[in-house]
Amino acid sequence: ISTDSLRYLAAESARKLNAFAVSESYYRDIINTKMDEENPEILYYLGEVCAKQSKYNDAVSFYNKYLALGDNDTIRTLAKAGLASAQWAKANNNKKDPLIKIQPINSKVNSDQNEMNVTFYKNSLYVTTMRYDENDKKSDPIKKGSRIIKFSEQNQESQDIEKGLIDANSNVAHISFTPDGSRIFFSKCDYLENSTQLTCSIYTKVKLGETWSASKKLNSTINAPNSNNTQPHVTLDPLTGKLKLYFVSDRKLGKGGTDIYSSVFTSEDEVTIPENMETINTIGNEYSPYYNARRNVLYFSSDGYSGFGGLDIFKYFFAPKDSIHILNLGASVNTSYDDLSFSIDSAARNGYLASNRPGSRYIDETLKACCFDLYKVSLIPATIDLEVFTFDAFDSLAINGTTVTVQELDEKGAVIFSQTNEKGSNFNLKITEDKKYRIIATKNGFVSDTIDFSTIDPKDFGKITKNLYLTQIKELNVS
Repeated sequence: ISTDSLRYLAAESARKLNAFAVSESYYRDIINTKMDEENPEILYYLGEVCAKQSKYNDAVSFYNKYLALGDNDTIRTLAKAGLASAQWAKANNNKKDPLIKIQPINSKVNSDQNEMNVTFYKNSLYVTTMRYDENDKKSDPIKKGSRIIKFSEQNQESQDIEKGLIDANSNVAHISFTPDGSRIFFSKCDYLENSTQLTCSIYTKVKLGETWSASKKLNSTINAPNSNNTQPHVTLDPLTGKLKLYFVSDRKLGKGGTDIYSSVFTSEDEVTIPENMETINTIGNEYSPYYNARRNVLYFSSDGYSGFGGLDIFKYFFAPKDSIHILNLGASVNTSYDDLSFSIDSAARNGYLASNRPGSRYIDETLKACCFDLYKVSLIPATIDLEVFTFDAFDSLAINGTTVTVQELDEKGAVIFSQTNEKGSNFNLKITEDKKYRIIATKNGFVSDTIDFSTIDPKDFGKITKNLYLTQIKELNVS
């Protein structure tokens, strides 16, 4: 076997291990050689590994070179998609949001193996991990087992799993609690006989006092035969108030590799026919659905849209603004590596994601290959300027001497501003994103005016202007 053939095999192996820098080096060694001429797909793969390292200019160049020479229809389709994605990433890579902070969870949670998902429930983190234990190492071939372990959200100290919550010696992952905590859903995967290939199904358990029921596999409506069904996320359907299950499946007649489906529970065991979420799914792969009720948004990961590389995290607006249904979370969240399993708290302020981005722990420091770590995401509320004007409702002329009060519309109803302007009709203050407010304008001799408004998920963070109109009280002279 020739030296160039060995380099090609090394490049391919490194690429499949996500050791992109090593792969790029080997690929570049065989450019402009006989190996390159006989295998033009090398140019495509060079574009891919460059894009994975945020080398978008190089990626564009190699994709274009392949498109000029390669004739494989499948790879040409991939190259065109890669080219469009690299060009998009070039234009958006520097658009960072200073209000989004991301940092890895400490080493008590992350290991040198894969940590793929975290669910937070009642101040605890339920982490899906693929770290080895002694039983894994004794299998032949060695098989990784996924398991769920529990940590304190506050200090990441290890905690004991609730009695009966997780079945011993099972490959379980992606636990999801119902909002009232009375039921869980999770993936359970089994190895095919004499193979390292897994097949996954979705199971449920019901809380029974201080313990949990036996695992129960959902029926074939959810667990379609001859397919993988995994990554369940359960929430309340805002339309019906019933339990709604989002999940991922590679079942037949899907739109792409893996698609996101949704189904509503009509009783404890019966569900509606799963709906393929066609507005989200692509010919690529979609993973890790997560619904946030406050935003009415479904977060998910995909490699089927233009993005920064690999899997990016997106959000789908059920009630879109300006017809924008799907939005990439941007360069502050996504990287050129794989980013997935995004989840966020009910207030939409603190969340988590899994990523194999630089900074994650490696199973091999030399190759810089593998693995996924968990990261905490903090979304700092933006400060927004608010200007209030007061007018006479009769002639729309400005009114001086009005008192304007602004309060938050929550359980506390805190008054954040109250001021009388004797010399003018305008009032300036700063408010915070992600809240509901009420403005009240009053003046002796006038009927007051009130406006309620929201800064939840605004279109932008520009100044907000509100006009209030007071009606003068006039005495009727009947003499």
